[in-house]
Order: sequence, then C-alpha cells, then structure tokens
Amino acid sequence: MKKQRWMIALLGSVLLTWACESEDQEDQVEQVITDDINAVGHYFSFTAEDFVETYDIALTYQTVPNPAFVVKLNAAAAIYAFVDTLGEFDTATRPSGGFRADSTDSLLIGDQWYTYNPISHTIDTKGHVYFVRGADYVWSKVSLDGASQGAYSFTYAIEQTDGSYSASQSETNLSASAAPVYYDFSLGNAVTPGEWHLGFVTIPVTDPGSGITYYMPSVLTNYEDGAQVGVITDQKFDDVDSVPVDITWLEENADTRWLGYGGTYEVLTYHPEPPYNHKVIVEHPDYVYIVDTGDGEYFKLRFVDYDSGILLMEYVGL
Repeated sequence: MKKQRWMIALLGSVLLTWACESEDQEDQVEQVITDDINAVGHYFSFTAEDFVETYDIALTYQTVPNPAFVVKLNAAAAIYAFVDTLGEFDTATRPSGGFRADSTDSLLIGDQWYTYNPISHTIDTKGHVYFVRGADYVWSKVSLDGASQGAYSFTYAIEQTDGSYSASQSETNLSASAAPVYYDFSLGNAVTPGEWHLGFVTIPVTDPGSGITYYMPSVLTNYEDGAQVGVITDQKFDDVDSVPVDITWLEENADTRWLGYGGTYEVLTYHPEPPYNHKVIVEHPDYVYIVDTGDGEYFKLRFVDYDSGILLMEYVGL
C-alpha cells in the first residue's frame, strides 16, 4: 500500500512538472499586434519588446576624401522624399508622386544641395525644396539653408491634413562635426534613434500606366543595426527550437527588401482577384522566420494575420 501511494505521488509530481513546463513554454510565445500601419509606421525592437521611434534624416559631415556635408534619408526605415529644383520654399507644394528613397549608390539629397565656393571657401545652397515623408508618415517641406564648420542650418514646415503648411521653423548651427545628427521633423529636434529590428510600414509605389501613387504595406529588416532574417518554408513553427545550422541569412540593403513589397519573400501581398477582391493578406502564414538582431539574440516568428492595416505577429526567443 505504501508503495502504491508512493507511485501515485510520483506520478502526480511528474504530471505537475510537465504541466508547469508546458505552461512556461506557452508563455514564451509573445504576440505583437500593430495599430493601423496605413496610418503610421511601426518599428519593433525585440530588445525593448515594443515599438520604438526612429529618425527621418541624418545630417553628416565627412572630411575624407574631401570635406562634405552629406544628408541621408533613413533608408532602412523606408523614408521617401521628393526634390523640387524649381520651387520657392514659401509657395512650393508637395506633388502626388515621384517620391524615392536613398539607394545603395545614390543619395536623393547627399551633397548635391550646395556648391562649394573655392574663392570664399563657403557653401552656396542651390535653393532646392525637399519634401520628406517621415517615419510617422508626416510630410515636411525642407530647405537646407547653409553649412559651416561642420554645422547645418535649415528651415522646415509641417504639412497639415488639409494640404496647407505650418509656420516655418528653423534650426541653426546644428553641429554634425563630431557625429551625425539624427533629426525628427515631427518632434522638431535631434533624436537618439531607438534600436529596432523589424519595420511595418507603407511605401509609395507609382503605377507606371496610370501614374497614380499607391501606398503598399511592407515589412522591413533594419540592416543599419545589423539585423538579418532567414526563412524556413518546410517546418512547422512549433517544431523549430533552434537556429538551423544551414540557414541562409537574407541580408537587406536599401535596394533589396526580402520581406517587403515586391520582395522574394514578400510577407504582405495585395490580391485584386477573387476571393480576396483588392485585399492584402499574409501570403505565407505557415512560413517560419528566424531573426538575428545583430547583437547575439535570435528569435523565431510567424506572421499570423493581416486585416485592414492591423498585423498580428508571434515570436519566441531561441
């Protein structure tokens, strides 16, 4: 009888331990649900386990091979802009299309916004007007007014919902001599960018036939911070418990967005045909994605559903 009681107690202990372990494993699966990504960009950090802020443009000053004031869009976050070479800042208005992001071999603004006067050793601005779509989708009209001794001066105005612009604001003597200045136009100041790994945004895509610009949902990997992704197409999510030794890492850059709109492993796909009838869906909810954050952490994730701008993702640390 004592032996029987001991066996029953042991069995109960095993079942309790198994139940606790199962519960712990279930607790490891984290869900991420975005707000409407058609309304605002989302930049997710596995480190912070939350969405973080990023920047719109980077103001840089380089001394090699020659001194230059180079302005970069936040290409990793899919910041798009337009250059108006003829308009006046006070009267210029944003066009409906023709936007582009920086590419690996061509910067939209770069150092093309000025000429260097070798006689006076000064910067002469070309007077171009730039329309920049920020990480939060807010458009800003920007004029780069000058630069000297590693510092920038510029003027900008925020586009309102009715198409008008706010009163212009100016930044003067914003120094980039020691380190790049990351600027957020909506906040109206330089920022320290948050570390993010995956972005859920829309990007402007112009239809070549009609000339109409549409904003298509896209998934980004933050290659600037070293994040990269691998895709597993032949295993179930629950069966993946470690990083496969033979995984192929898909390294992104400004020209190649593997998971984004038009990418080889496009996550969110637009279907005009029945039964979807002009709806965006998660094309492969069965795919498993392995994310390398670039700092020694790995996660497996899956995109579960997408509806009217709301994306549901699940992930587990490996």
